[in-house]
Amino acid sequence: EEKSCKDEDYTLELSNWKHISKNDNDNIDQDLDSFFNDMQSDYDGDKEEEEETIGSINPVQFMPEQRNTIRRGVKKALTKMTFVVVPMLLAMFVGSLFTKGGFSGFLNRFIPLGDYNGQGYGDGGDMEVMYADDLYYGEEDIDDDSQEIQTEHDDSNKEKEEEEEEEDQIIEIPDRYSNLAELDLNNPFDNSTNLAVYWHVPRSGGATVDTILNQCDGLVAPSHLGADTDTPDGIQKTESLHLIEQNLANYIYTVHVYEASILFSSTHQGRLFTLFRHPVDRAVSMYYFLRSNPFGTPTYASYMSLEKYAFTAQTEHNWMTRVLVNDNAGQLFPRHLDQAKEVIRRKCLVGLTSNFEESMKRFRTYFGWDEDSKQQQCSREHLHHGENKLKYPPLKEGSDVWMEFMRRNYFDLQLYEYAQQLFEEQTALFE
Repeated sequence: EEKSCKDEDYTLELSNWKHISKNDNDNIDQDLDSFFNDMQSDYDGDKEEEEETIGSINPVQFMPEQRNTIRRGVKKALTKMTFVVVPMLLAMFVGSLFTKGGFSGFLNRFIPLGDYNGQGYGDGGDMEVMYADDLYYGEEDIDDDSQEIQTEHDDSNKEKEEEEEEEDQIIEIPDRYSNLAELDLNNPFDNSTNLAVYWHVPRSGGATVDTILNQCDGLVAPSHLGADTDTPDGIQKTESLHLIEQNLANYIYTVHVYEASILFSSTHQGRLFTLFRHPVDRAVSMYYFLRSNPFGTPTYASYMSLEKYAFTAQTEHNWMTRVLVNDNAGQLFPRHLDQAKEVIRRKCLVGLTSNFEESMKRFRTYFGWDEDSKQQQCSREHLHHGENKLKYPPLKEGSDVWMEFMRRNYFDLQLYEYAQQLFEEQTALFE
């Protein structure tokens, strides 16, 4: 065997180790000591070449010094981290004390906490990410922060937010809605060329309406036949099956009213109807619905209080307006609200959850669905028990959480108020 220790200037070779006699051991030890002493002298004399020399010295002798060097480096790094990270965390904590929504609300002002751009209404599927620039505030400023954001919003998007001043301006709505019939006295519902379309606004009594129409009135929707009209892909598949042309359904039940319009044509149009609910009440109901784990697994809302939910990025905002104008992720402007209002004015038979029985009576009358005393009793029973009805404490109007939901649903609030106005105006259809 051969053992060697090599450096640029020193080489020590020990050959035929087995044949070295005991008498030579002392000489070998002396040679080794002399060799390492020379190495130590060179190392001490040239500190600048430490990295080149360290590999050729006795590893046992110099290992403690290497450990000390590493230890000093780690301590230095930890000291720097302490002076940077600790003040940062302290500032974030102090900031959260003066921010609505606590720590989550504070972070939400600077960091998007999620990205939910999908469809549906379940585990955050319809929850759009909210950036500071994605809010619009009205004249009634909620607080100073809202005013500051609104000012920046107005300055950077002035051209996009200009409202037309001409009173006779025609507000255009998406072409896709041409497959939905106009709602007026001169254009009554015709069962041979029209089909009712219920726009299901989540947490607004839609499931109860569907149950009443099916179990009390004996009406059938494609969803009762196994078709999926609650997802864009399902609507595409339903369209390919031509269920509408075959007159197999009495009405369509869908969340995605824009996408569902492809099921109709100019000669076989849909007739839109729905129930509207106050946006804040709907938002609170959505929170408790998500906390109930409706799909068998916890949702993101399962691990937070109502206050944190109100200030987190995943909470939906202006859902109704976005669906009607088919803009699920972009920033909304007053023109979007005008389009949404025009859609429901021209195309939708309006009902209100606050006046449920009168709304159901109007739906049945308009679409020619007979209503007898037995059906009325059946409706009242389902209305009393409700589908997916949850019990939870009421939210105090004017509280911080209430105002935050109002702020996030600025456009939907105005759309709801307009729907209330239309509900009164559409009384003329039943006189």
